[in-house]
Amino acid sequence: MFDIHIDDNSDLVLRALQDQMSDVLDEIGREAKDAAVDRIVKDGLVDTGDLRDSIDYKVSESEMCVYVGTNDDAAEFTEYGTGKYTKKHALAPYGNKAYHWLKGSVRKNRKKYQQAIKEAGEE
Repeated sequence: MFDIHIDDNSDLVLRALQDQMSDVLDEIGREAKDAAVDRIVKDGLVDTGDLRDSIDYKVSESEMCVYVGTNDDAAEFTEYGTGKYTKKHALAPYGNKAYHWLKGSVRKNRKKYQQAIKEAGEE
């Protein structure tokens, strides 16, 4: 007679997948942060360095996503523009253009990030 024992390791497998995805999201966060900082420097938006130095990222394991951004109150003005360069104040005779240093840098690297996530899911 045979004695068969089956262990349920699904929790271990799920945790390993979550850890792997968390590592990939961390890598994406670092790369997205660096890309945004590079764009800020390239666009000549460094004055005091406060904006550049405030860019950071956070991985949310519960949502399985990464947030990239800043807590600098002035960031929205360089990202979205001011005055005549915004939809809200399009008729204003003044303003500063939008640089989209965050949105643009993420958009530019979107396929690279998608590929990293896809590859992590295939491993």
